[in-house]
Amino acid sequence: MSGSGAGLTSGSAVRGAASVAVIGMGKRTGKTAISGAAARAYRHAGLAPVIVAMGRGGPAEPQAVAADAGLTPETLLEWADRGRHAASDHIEDALTTGVPTVGTWRAGGGLAGAPFHTDYDRALEKAVGLDPEVLVLESSGASIPPAAANATILVVDVHIDPVDLHGYFGLYRLLLADLVLLTMCEGDEGRRRAEAIEAAIAEHCVTRPDIVRAVLRPHPLADVADKWLWLATTAPRQAGPTLAAHLEHVHGAHVLGISHALGDRRQLAHDLGEHAPETDVLAVELKAAGVDVVTRFGAEHGIETVYVDNRPLTLDGDTLDPHLLSVAHLARRRHATAGEEHG
Repeated sequence: MSGSGAGLTSGSAVRGAASVAVIGMGKRTGKTAISGAAARAYRHAGLAPVIVAMGRGGPAEPQAVAADAGLTPETLLEWADRGRHAASDHIEDALTTGVPTVGTWRAGGGLAGAPFHTDYDRALEKAVGLDPEVLVLESSGASIPPAAANATILVVDVHIDPVDLHGYFGLYRLLLADLVLLTMCEGDEGRRRAEAIEAAIAEHCVTRPDIVRAVLRPHPLADVADKWLWLATTAPRQAGPTLAAHLEHVHGAHVLGISHALGDRRQLAHDLGEHAPETDVLAVELKAAGVDVVTRFGAEHGIETVYVDNRPLTLDGDTLDPHLLSVAHLARRRHATAGEEHG
């Protein structure tokens, strides 16, 4: 691990547990998917992780969700009916990882990633109270968690302009990074874009962080084999054929249709009415209108709802676990060293 991120992040040090921040260059880079993958890897390694998720749709007060919260479609609909944002990132994290999570909200975000307002300190206190060995600090958009994380993972969509990596405070995020994960590395275009980004990082970073190319693939949280499936996703339209092929070849589903309008309630409702009544399963990411539109449609029409996780894989189809665990071990070493210095 060759990055130099420790201590650069603004905010006070995190007391009580080692911490890994997952940050991005902007929205829709795959931060939630990477945070979830990290938490699962850390849980399987016995590191007792807790995720702290910050978002514009986070709760007004820091809110913990237990690992065994029983997040069924019925439960999430009940929460939505009570006015709760049932698809907030910390709820998605709890559903897809099986680890405790704490949600908090933020308003705004400056060029260097500092939120205009957030109750992050209180969320950290609640998370540390759950007795974790490793905290996963999930960022929101281009914002950065306001805490001095022990190690940092930077998630970069390869479709970004490489100039943005060393301009507009992109270089600041690179300096924080111990691991850079390049997402959406699909096909020849993805390879060319990844090469351009790696060249830009090599040119502008004296100490180069580790870099891994990755793709995101849908992972239904229930068996969908031999079922007709309709998918609602935030992924761009050009990703549709790849997502459908993965669901069919890996999970055995028959994909009837895909809507890429999960963030557009009006279009999503139109897409549902057009194709969904003919399907056995409504597969949906737990984001945006995943509960109040898709899950509710399924309940009203007697169609099974299955939530879908986005899971990162290397280009060879392997998990990112070795890379994510390396960051956790680095964070723990730095945390222990900081404790000795202040002891």
